[in-house]
Amino acid sequence: MRRAQHAQSLLSDPLLAECIHGIEADLIEQVRLVKLDDREGHSRLVTAMQVLGAVTRQLAYLIQRGDAATERLNLRGKRID
Repeated sequence: MRRAQHAQSLLSDPLLAECIHGIEADLIEQVRLVKLDDREGHSRLVTAMQVLGAVTRQLAYLIQRGDAATERLNLRGKRID
C-alpha cells in the first residue's frame, strides 16, 4: 500500500505531470518533423512514446493494486453477502 501511495503522490505531482506532458509534446513534435524515409528515427520515436506510456500505466497499475489491497484489508472479518 505504501508503494501505491507513493505512486499516487507521483502522479499527482504537478512537476512530474509537467515533465511527462512536456516529453510527450516534444516527441509528438519530433514525429511531425522527422522525414518520412527515416525509418530508424520513426522507430526510435515510437519506442520512446511507448516507454513513456508504459511508465504512466505502471504507476496507475500500482495505485489500483494498492487500492485493491486496501479494500481487501477493509473487508477482512466482514460478511460480503
